[in-house]
Amino acid sequence: MGEGARELPGPRLAVGPRVWLRAGVPLVTRGLRSHPPLTHTPTPTLPQVRLVDGSQNADKKRTAQAAALRPPMRDALNRAYATGRRKTAVARVWVRPGEGSFSVNGRTLADYFHRSADRVTAMEPLISSQTAGAFDVMLTVEGGGLTGQAGAIKHGLAGALSRYDPYLKPGLQRGACIGGLGRTAQLWRGLQHWIRLQHHLSTPTQPPHPTHPTAGLLFRDPRTVERKKPGQKKARRKFQWVKR
Repeated sequence: MGEGARELPGPRLAVGPRVWLRAGVPLVTRGLRSHPPLTHTPTPTLPQVRLVDGSQNADKKRTAQAAALRPPMRDALNRAYATGRRKTAVARVWVRPGEGSFSVNGRTLADYFHRSADRVTAMEPLISSQTAGAFDVMLTVEGGGLTGQAGAIKHGLAGALSRYDPYLKPGLQRGACIGGLGRTAQLWRGLQHWIRLQHHLSTPTQPPHPTHPTAGLLFRDPRTVERKKPGQKKARRKFQWVKR
């Protein structure tokens, strides 16, 4: 501090703890709001933080989910009904407690679906909820191909099970199957892994948990075949260009 400079008495200014004057002229005089001196500044009080155990949050979450569950929706014959859709296929599904029979358009599951992948897709809600053999399933399905019909059965069966027993709904929403993930989620992980391989990664990393909406069994998969466009050969394919 040079000669002729002295500390400004009175309130402290917002630019800092000290403002100096030289030859009686303040360095900063305008556009500032003054604060009370440090001796009169109240000591700030920190908010109290409550530490909550994670198990308490989980219990509250389960209680809220149980309170939000709808009552069972059953008819006079103790059956629950739901409609499932996939691509252009529509399935109408009824479930009731029984010995585990599975009827598709009046035929058995193995007789209707010859491919094991389609049978696994149709049975996925029962495997996910661990209720295989506890319900009799009777359904009618129409439209689309066998793959679309299997997806429609999966969607409708999951909805029927959640309506018969609402406590099965959280597990069906997660789509947990054998191995911890649903079949669709496993396929999605495989697709992500394949994309990484296409980028020529020498050591591809493990892809993260998918957030694809089709990971749950109660979600209606909106993917359908894209329509053909006029002036094009297919939905995206153009006609071969000819110069002359």
